[in-house]
Amino acid sequence: MITIEDIAREAGVSATTVSNVIHGRTNKVSSYTVELINEIIRERGYVPNLSARAMKTRSSKVVALMVQKGLIEQQSVPGDRRVRRLTLTPRAEEVKRMMDEDHEKFEATLRRGLSEEELATLFSLLDRLQENLRGMDVKEGTEKA
Repeated sequence: MITIEDIAREAGVSATTVSNVIHGRTNKVSSYTVELINEIIRERGYVPNLSARAMKTRSSKVVALMVQKGLIEQQSVPGDRRVRRLTLTPRAEEVKRMMDEDHEKFEATLRRGLSEEELATLFSLLDRLQENLRGMDVKEGTEKA
């Protein structure tokens, strides 16, 4: 599958330029370059990767929400105005500590009354079940040949 980076390399332009052409932002791109990029797109059968687009949109929303909730801060990176460093706030560190404590308590509750031998048997069985599931064709519900 051809990517924006592949198109950019072939056209001798940046991936940003290709993205701008794809999205109709061509006011700063020469007509020759626009035509070249569009020709490469047609010839190579470029199709936007909707999963990548959704992930980027989703992750951007997650970051914005975490900033809004005071869990992370965005800091400028010296020398590159486009890049932001994400750092956890003290509030996020506290939330993480509480989650770790809850995890430890939950695990202790699950393990209560089970010997190490019983736990080893349980984990061995779970590993085998997981391997069995990996061997299935999920769409068909049958084992792969």
